[in-house]
Amino acid sequence: MENKSNEPIYTISTAAKLLDISVYTLRMYEREGLIIPFRKDSNQRLYSELDIERVKCIKRTINEDRMTMEGIRRNLALLPC
Repeated sequence: MENKSNEPIYTISTAAKLLDISVYTLRMYEREGLIIPFRKDSNQRLYSELDIERVKCIKRTINEDRMTMEGIRRNLALLPC
């Protein structure tokens, strides 16, 4: 498996394009507690490769497995930090 970086490098608009989702959807995932992007002093969100992979997993779980946000949150709560 490829080693993904945790370095925050992608702006929210770039991350949204890479993921083929809207900026609004990324903000919603953040509001729901599913992702926590890095924030610069200017409050600008930045996403790492690991964040991108996490959102891909969330997106797949919602679209393919038909899991709700609440279901995803509950599953994530079971995982060790």
